[in-house]
Amino acid sequence: MSSERIALLDVERAASASALDADADEGASTRDRQHPSTSRRVVLATLTTCALLAAGSAATRGRLDWSDIASSLPSLGQGVTGGAKSEGNGYPIFLHIPKAGGTTIENALGKLGIRVGYCHPKPRPYALVDRFRNYEAWHTPPVGAVENSWAIVRDPYDRAQSEFRWASTFSAPAVYHSLNPGYSAHNCEAFQSWVQNHMVAVDNPLRKCYAEGGYSVDGIKACNAKITTALGVGSHWIPQSIMAASATTVFHMEDCMSSTPGTCKTVNGQGSQPNILSYMRANYKPNISLDDLYNEWHHGVEKPDLGSCWSGFDPKILAAFNEAYKSDFTNFGYQVKTPRQGEGSGFDATRQDSTETLGQVQQRLGHVLQENMLPHCGG
Repeated sequence: MSSERIALLDVERAASASALDADADEGASTRDRQHPSTSRRVVLATLTTCALLAAGSAATRGRLDWSDIASSLPSLGQGVTGGAKSEGNGYPIFLHIPKAGGTTIENALGKLGIRVGYCHPKPRPYALVDRFRNYEAWHTPPVGAVENSWAIVRDPYDRAQSEFRWASTFSAPAVYHSLNPGYSAHNCEAFQSWVQNHMVAVDNPLRKCYAEGGYSVDGIKACNAKITTALGVGSHWIPQSIMAASATTVFHMEDCMSSTPGTCKTVNGQGSQPNILSYMRANYKPNISLDDLYNEWHHGVEKPDLGSCWSGFDPKILAAFNEAYKSDFTNFGYQVKTPRQGEGSGFDATRQDSTETLGQVQQRLGHVLQENMLPHCGG
């Protein structure tokens, strides 16, 4: 699959999401909802054109990201209204923190006709923080606490690794195709460079203000009122604590995401709570399944081993990462990695698990390794 096609999958995702909400508008006729081909073709054509224009403008920078797509999309649809249950109207509100299992959740609910998060992007059932409105709507932090809401958080290191493997497929395809299955020093150098390029928020005054206020709802509101700058990073790189501060219930992805009902530890480690599947069955529908994990890596190929890279990171870069996401480690109980002694990076150049590149593997298999699938949103 070409890099252009991989990038356009994200265009499709944004366009399809808004088209689904347009079909759900209370003004749509019953015929339109049952046979939406004409109305959705018009909506999708319009939205795809907008997104392609965004892609064209982004070409001058050599990369396409979500902010290009999100900023070009018109505001369409008002969601489900009236007596039917919907997100925020009888169903809990899902606050989608990027790269923390959100698409799997949206898919599981969407297959049963329940639209949350990406599947219910415009309008979201809560007010959005203005300075983040260039983000895709379902990743935009709310203004204040959101009643009856929930979110999933993830180890910041694992989240960064997942974001790199996913985003590089369309944002830096040459880098992605050059990576090796398993461990290699080249993988680590590429990943370290990627992380370093996204550390612009570490000295950002807004992030520092949030940190001083402990990422509390009131602290975030106060910072938004007195500081006019944005964080300077995309939605996939803001601290999870910003979105999670608004949630009524927060789950660890590692402990609480399971295909079987049960319990898991709370994020502060004090006591237990129903796991994600149990929570969803109790609050949405009892027949929900989490058997299908979305956008998984190809099962027959080893992922690039990025977890082993952190110990060899340039200590200044790792220290910056630890500072940028200090609140996520502290608030959610994740362990911080200690920077190595010395200067510069210290990756093991003598170890390489495979000489083949991901580009060569994909060509040999005729299949992408990192999927970028849309969740089912229509039941």
